[in-house]
Amino acid sequence: MASWRSLRGFRQARTLFSGRAASKRLSHCSGSSIRDGPGTTGRCYATASVAAVNTYANDLDSYNKALQTLNFKRRHYLLRDVYDEMLVDGVQPGPATFHLLLSGCMKGSRLQDTMFFFEQMRTMGIIPDVATYSLVIAACGKCNQLSRAFRVGEEMEASGVQPKLETFVALLSACGVAGDTDKAFEILRRMTTYGITFNEYCYSALIAAYKNRKPIQPDTFDKIYEIVKKSKALASEDLRARAATGEAEISTDLQDEFCSLITGEGQMRRGAFNRRMLVYHSALRAAADLKNLEGLKKICEMMVTDRLFPDAFCVSQLIRGYVAAGDTESALECFNKHINSGRPVNLDLYMVMIQGAMTNYTPAGMTTAKKLLRQLEEKGFYLNPKVGSDMLAFASKEPEGDFTTANLIWDMMMRKSLRPTRLASQAYLDGLQGREIPDDDPRIASVKAALKTSSPFMAELQQQQQQRGRVGFRPGNVPLSMINRRQQPAQRPRV
Repeated sequence: MASWRSLRGFRQARTLFSGRAASKRLSHCSGSSIRDGPGTTGRCYATASVAAVNTYANDLDSYNKALQTLNFKRRHYLLRDVYDEMLVDGVQPGPATFHLLLSGCMKGSRLQDTMFFFEQMRTMGIIPDVATYSLVIAACGKCNQLSRAFRVGEEMEASGVQPKLETFVALLSACGVAGDTDKAFEILRRMTTYGITFNEYCYSALIAAYKNRKPIQPDTFDKIYEIVKKSKALASEDLRARAATGEAEISTDLQDEFCSLITGEGQMRRGAFNRRMLVYHSALRAAADLKNLEGLKKICEMMVTDRLFPDAFCVSQLIRGYVAAGDTESALECFNKHINSGRPVNLDLYMVMIQGAMTNYTPAGMTTAKKLLRQLEEKGFYLNPKVGSDMLAFASKEPEGDFTTANLIWDMMMRKSLRPTRLASQAYLDGLQGREIPDDDPRIASVKAALKTSSPFMAELQQQQQQRGRVGFRPGNVPLSMINRRQQPAQRPRV
């Protein structure tokens, strides 16, 4: 069997999954062909040899490798389909397989799939360990399911599994997302009972709990500032305690997601992001979300006192504060100072500054945005589909002007063959039609063509079905990238 090498090959192989399942379950089907699923005309459209050539895994190790690749590429919506095909192939999943499945679902905030795999794991007789419980708790926390996270924690203790540092940090992160400071302090007291010292993730989660607490209190930032000062005092004690007790660090999977909760979804944590300044990052983001410019400056002064240089994330939060205060010139000055210093930069820093320049859609701001977009490519940074779509939708709302900023973003995405989202394309088309541009303009025609086909995989599927002589679609043949599980019923149809 051929090995699975890319997501494209995976999609091509996966379109024949229903046929492969039918070949194994329908005994009346001939050995040289595979029937369509129930409710179809019964036309044989693929042979068993073709299905075998397109498969991507044939044993447990190859399936685990496929799951690893999906997690790395953040294709979390495909995990359950790989699991289904694993069972169809008769491969028994092991503890490592469920760890990969739960880790991917946690990263993708797929709570329903997380609980499904957790239940499947126990049904097969595999006893969950502390890492498994921590992943499930972290998934509940990311989806703002605080009560469920605590129920899983109680179930863990009832089963005799002792919680560790990563378990308590997962619970604290759940409290941070929900904005429940009372339960957060209760978790801290329990950590003290177990003899576990606090680390930067604990303080960051506590800061997030104060920031997300509703309603916002006048002294919210004062309490956040006190937490930052307390974290400085206990940082050295924490390191000494870990060295003395040999306490293990948090797993890499959970570290990435805890950083994501602090920095926000989509932040580039691997570039221009110093994890040693995690508490400062959390405090700066809280001050920026609270639109407290004085608080931002206060945190930056504390960093200078501690001889810490602001990284790209710190500068981006300071820019957000200046933009919220209406001081775009100071934001641009702060941005240029960081760029000229030679310190590492990332795509998100540019995006924050570009969006800040376009905030009021002034001619000077739009000119600055175009200049930064051109500078972005000169520095070797390129838009990705998500960032490009967000920027295109934001620039397309320009009420007046020549609309050249949105045109520049569209051209940058087209040069890299990036497809904007439907909402961004529609906003761009509305902006073009709001100007005096003829309907037969090539730019309008290209946008309409992009909107006509909702997905590039749909066009590929239409071409495949035309070659097979079949008209219409059926769920078994739709590529998985086009399926949104959140819109599907809980009970999925089986072939």
